[in-house]
Amino acid sequence: MGVNKEYIFTSHGITVSAIAKYEEEYSNPELERFIFSYKITIVNNTDLPVQLISRKWEIYDGQGHIRNVEGVGVVGLQPILESNQEFTYDSWCPLSTPLGKMQGFFFMNRLVDNQSLEVKIPEFTLICPFLQN
Repeated sequence: MGVNKEYIFTSHGITVSAIAKYEEEYSNPELERFIFSYKITIVNNTDLPVQLISRKWEIYDGQGHIRNVEGVGVVGLQPILESNQEFTYDSWCPLSTPLGKMQGFFFMNRLVDNQSLEVKIPEFTLICPFLQN
């Protein structure tokens, strides 16, 4: 299977990276159920602390259908990242096709002045290894 690609984007001095992986043991292609896990790392490269308040995802399947997912925090948390601190979490995404992609935004507040920041989550692909041959 090869190494999973890391996707990285920086906005407002906050770097977000994403790595996705197909979870064969939880998937059932015959039932059009393809499960992907992904790891997100957020690094605060600024001199000021920020807090992740909410997120918005756009999830695309291989047939062009878009599912929007919005919510407070990530994995039940609204982490505060001090200067040069990072936060990593793992989550998952079900698709009905073996190919898709995700992208979105984290909505963060700079704590010293309550400035709202819209931090881009880079677009990353969700692809079953059997499609890469």
